[in-house]
Amino acid sequence: MAQATVERHCTLLLGSGSENESGRLEELTKAIEDGSIEDKRNAIKTAILLLMQGEDLSDLLMVVIRCVAARGICCSCSRCCC
Repeated sequence: MAQATVERHCTLLLGSGSENESGRLEELTKAIEDGSIEDKRNAIKTAILLLMQGEDLSDLLMVVIRCVAARGICCSCSRCCC
């Protein structure tokens, strides 16, 4: 008789542990508000990774909408025609 194999999925959330949450939020906010396009991209990537790890970044949403989405910063062209 054949045995049935049951797959079990496991998730592991890893945190950097190097900064506290409010310091990280302030750093991301400053990069999005005042940084270059590359700084903004890196901050958004970091925010996405943190959100995927379960961090609460709800305070960052309006900053992203105001400083990135409203200005159309979506590509490397300086005129943002996309």
